[in-house]
Amino acid sequence: MNPLRARLATIAAAGKLGWAMESNWADPFLFAVYFLVRPIATTLILVVMYKVVTDGRTGTPFFAALYIGNAFFQYVGQVLFGVSSAVQEDREHYQMLKYIWSAPVSTLDYLIGRGLTKMATGTVAVLVTLAFGWVFLGVSFDAGVVRPLLALAALALGLALLVFLGLAFAGIELNRTHGQAPLQEGAAGVLYLCSGAIFPPEVMPGPLAALCYALPTTWWIEALRRALLGHGWCGALSNWSDGAILGVLALQVTLFAAPCVWLYKVLDRRARRKNLIDWTTGF
Repeated sequence: MNPLRARLATIAAAGKLGWAMESNWADPFLFAVYFLVRPIATTLILVVMYKVVTDGRTGTPFFAALYIGNAFFQYVGQVLFGVSSAVQEDREHYQMLKYIWSAPVSTLDYLIGRGLTKMATGTVAVLVTLAFGWVFLGVSFDAGVVRPLLALAALALGLALLVFLGLAFAGIELNRTHGQAPLQEGAAGVLYLCSGAIFPPEVMPGPLAALCYALPTTWWIEALRRALLGHGWCGALSNWSDGAILGVLALQVTLFAAPCVWLYKVLDRRARRKNLIDWTTGF
């Protein structure tokens, strides 16, 4: 088998394994119900809070932008932290990490395959959330405004970014000897607050506003809003063209890719050298 086919086979096998782990806890009907209801339930938490604050005004451009940002941010939890949590699950829960890491396969490809499973489940969650908003909450998607090519390009760049960042977090997880929750939950909180998902960067204090525009996830969500709604909500980017937004996002993904892969490989070698691959923390 040539190297490319071997790598693709590893990614496919890891993806199949990830799906089996995601879906084997219930019968297909119950799993399908859970799969569809979960994103709606989590979204309703934000919707109820928004309605309380605004006296129920959901048919506004601001709510639509908020809803889109929250919907696509689900990919962060699914893909970015899904890749890194694969290390924790395989090491702590299933205690199989040492066997996978000693197999003649690329661990990088294995984690990418696990990330593809999370990408698929995240896509379903996002589509369900968008459909729910369109049918029940008045979030409109005007056919004359929606730009599918921009949406697909932004989505592809964003998902690639999340996979690369997930690999960096996976390297960190390999070297941790304590529970993982504080790191992942803290990082998710920072990204949720500072990516323009629920607050425009302009309402943040000066240093945090600068951080918002430095994060590639801000540009990613802004591009998706423009693609689906025809407008963004980052004031400093209002005069930027869609092509410029996409260009900056592509540049950021390119700049993050090599360092994230390099960091993962360095931390992977360190974990092997210090015999941390099968180190369980009891988390």
